[in-house]
Amino acid sequence: MTNIAWFNCFSGIAGDMALGSLIDAGADLEKILFLLKKLPIDNFNLQTHKVSRGSISATKLEITALDNNEHRNLSQINNMLEKAQLPSRLKNRAQSTFNKLAIAEGKIHNKNPQEVEFHEVGSLDAIIDIVGTCAALEVLDISEVFSSPIAIGTGFIDSNHGILPNPAPAVAQLLKTMPVFGIDIELETTTPTGAALLASTVSSFGPMPSMEISSVGYGAGTANPPQRPNCTQVIIGNTNTISEKDFEPLIQLDTNLDDTTGEVIAYTAEQLFKTGALDVWVTPIMMKKGRPGHLLSCLCNIDNYQQLIKIIKLETGSLGVRVNPINRSISNRQFQSINIDNNPLMLKITSYNAKAEYEQAAQIARAQAIPIREVLTKAHHYWLKKIKGL
Repeated sequence: MTNIAWFNCFSGIAGDMALGSLIDAGADLEKILFLLKKLPIDNFNLQTHKVSRGSISATKLEITALDNNEHRNLSQINNMLEKAQLPSRLKNRAQSTFNKLAIAEGKIHNKNPQEVEFHEVGSLDAIIDIVGTCAALEVLDISEVFSSPIAIGTGFIDSNHGILPNPAPAVAQLLKTMPVFGIDIELETTTPTGAALLASTVSSFGPMPSMEISSVGYGAGTANPPQRPNCTQVIIGNTNTISEKDFEPLIQLDTNLDDTTGEVIAYTAEQLFKTGALDVWVTPIMMKKGRPGHLLSCLCNIDNYQQLIKIIKLETGSLGVRVNPINRSISNRQFQSINIDNNPLMLKITSYNAKAEYEQAAQIARAQAIPIREVLTKAHHYWLKKIKGL
């Protein structure tokens, strides 16, 4: 099970809006502050309060910091993050965010990213926005982040660099390759910190991914325009994902046969099993020119599929075999020997079923001159009563 977050940027996103939405969705503020206070910085305070943005109740951040006008470059910020002894995933996300900001600013000002001196973004409140957002993702144990397309305002914005077009050049640079859309509102809906956080943390953009929703949060922007709610929505959920430990990689071999007898196909299947095939099956098919035929299929491990291909070609005369990599989900199973009418019988047991070993069940049926289904039924009843206790 994996925790994921989806940012709905219907009114854009800023660093404080991202952090506010995650706190609103349940990220513990005290735990976030504990992580932030590992940074070698002093004299700051982070508080939240509820506000209304349109008809939506959202969480607004209030950051007070004494050195809020101090400018820092990328090396200084990376040194701060290295000294902080933060969790590796948190540190990597934060460093990636600042690196992307430096690259974007460097392209705009024709400077090496290491030489870029952050202005607004180098101030303490911006550092708290970025590291705090990464800390909130860590507190919520978010493994993967997704986002909707991002809203961009119009007009101009006032910054330390003077009057700039909206979106600001750094934002436009950061949003390259991301899906964006314009809204008719003269407001900096998406800021450099917000764009950089998306650029560094988001796996993919689009509709909300499939998940079981656990919480929803809203982070408020500073402005409260009448046209639309100025907030960012985040939806937290979990999804069951398949990992490499959940399946076994196998190979499926297929060949179409329209000139091969049943005897040859049966003998080929026997040889495939002897050479290590996990399963072999035959399916009736209709081939070109209306000729009836057979699809011979074989399931095998990766390490011996070439040997099985040789057997298929040699025995059937097939001119070609299709090779398809597949994954097989295997239930955990245990083996237990039981006693049926004074005869040993091996059971393969999973959490939800049990199956008798066929060859032993057949031997018991022959010895007692009874149908094999009676042996299988007795084995199943034994499992239900003696093993499951039902």
